[in-house]
Order: sequence, then structure tokens, then C-alpha cells
Amino acid sequence: MQTLDVDTQAEHIVNTEYLDTKRRAYEETYANELACHLRLK
Repeated sequence: MQTLDVDTQAEHIVNTEYLDTKRRAYEETYANELACHLRLK
């Protein structure tokens, strides 16, 4: 982030993707939903 902050002329937006297996079981439905989400990106 410090390297990105050097360029004061640009706005940087950082997002992360992760599996939410603490709140949801990793099952076929969740896997399909996540795969669909990633294809749209």
C-alpha cells in the first residue's frame, strides 16, 4: 500500500475475495455461487 500511496494523482481501491467458510459450509451450492460471482468479474 505504501508503494501505491506514492502516486498522489491516482485513487487506488483494493478489494479481496475469500471463501466465507466460517459462516457457510463449503458445499456444492456455495461453490457454484462463488464460481458464478468470479466469472462475472
